Amino acid sequence: VVGSGSTSSTSSSSSSSNRRNIRSGRGIISSIIRVPLAAVSKFISILSFIFNFLFRCLFLFFPLPFSSSSFSPNSNLPEIVIAESAHAAYWKAAEYFHMRLRVVKVGSDFRLHARDVEKVLNRNTAVIVASAPGYPHGVIDHVADLGRLARRHGVCLHVDACLGGFALPFLRDLGHSIPAFDFGVPGVTSMSVDTHKFGMAHKGTSVVLYRNSEIRKHQYTQITEWTGGLYISPGMAGSRPGALIATAWAAMVRVGRDGYRKTAAEVLAAAQAFAKGIEEQIPELEVVGKPDMYVVAFRLRDKKGGDGKKEDGLGHSGSGKGRKNDERNQNEKKAKDINIYQVNEELTKKGWHFNALQCPPALHFCFTAAHSTELVWDQLIPDLKAAVAAAAADPDGSKKGSVPLYGMANASPDRGLLGEFLTVYQDTMLMP
Repeated sequence: VVGSGSTSSTSSSSSSSNRRNIRSGRGIISSIIRVPLAAVSKFISILSFIFNFLFRCLFLFFPLPFSSSSFSPNSNLPEIVIAESAHAAYWKAAEYFHMRLRVVKVGSDFRLHARDVEKVLNRNTAVIVASAPGYPHGVIDHVADLGRLARRHGVCLHVDACLGGFALPFLRDLGHSIPAFDFGVPGVTSMSVDTHKFGMAHKGTSVVLYRNSEIRKHQYTQITEWTGGLYISPGMAGSRPGALIATAWAAMVRVGRDGYRKTAAEVLAAAQAFAKGIEEQIPELEVVGKPDMYVVAFRLRDKKGGDGKKEDGLGHSGSGKGRKNDERNQNEKKAKDINIYQVNEELTKKGWHFNALQCPPALHFCFTAAHSTELVWDQLIPDLKAAVAAAAADPDGSKKGSVPLYGMANASPDRGLLGEFLTVYQDTMLMP
């Protein structure tokens, strides 16, 4: 359990020393060191952002013969293959461990396909990552196909079930059709599951699972020459709060399998009601893909029309033959005049907290045990309809709140510039 337990050491006096420290109050932070001249620091951060902006603009016209993100074709860096919809943690992992990321576009169903992954596999590929489900759109990647691909090429396959680990198995128990995603798939070598999400535990605990102990051993750090004694640690964290693992265990025992099944049925019903409400009552919007769980993403209705078939987010599809062309054109025109991020601003005013997505622009909502089907029909759908209407009636709303930021993020070709903006934002947030 990541973030839980205690560090292993052979020091015989550490336990009693810790008890003395707790009794005497030692180890509690007694003062906070404040950074002086905060205003000057803020000015420097802003100045740095402006300099970087001008620097990048200059090299748009006079590019350097190399890129800091480029890799030699003969590079021996281990590579992680992920979908563009994979969690941001894998970008962080690649940066921390100096690994190369191979980011693969998802298919029209917003899932990662084995045929697309195979195109980027090479001798440096260390691991393929699949999501069950993906955070942005709530859909499960094609894990079974990816498992066969991983075995054929002799690489690891990690399934990120942080979101679905405590939901999908119980939905499957209830008879719902859930795509294969776990160790039942040959080729899956590891999984991650967050107890702090639908496991009902506190934040700070998560579980990493391996197909066998031989793989798990590579996670350990063994130190035999340290003057402090023999040392072994199972993960990155050194000192970890044991209270968290106790509360995670207590939550699982208290809820139990029956409790998880009951919660799964109720939350899925709420998510399905929301998807149905969008399709039936809000013609300007459409559900993104076919949600497998509790995350429902939606965007402005696609003007292209595709092949006339469109999933309703519940596993059904229609031919679209019964729709009149003038009605479809009218809905598309309405959608064209609306900014999806402006809809988000209107929902925030009403007390709802949706997540803004990009590429394509969309919003999503993650349903939990706090949401019921009654809440969806009585409050959420009416508020979403009102938010869409308000966004359509206020053409200047796209200039307010966070709407311009996401508009810039989707339109700017220079992602590095956006990264500099985020860095300045984080620096500002951490200032005293």
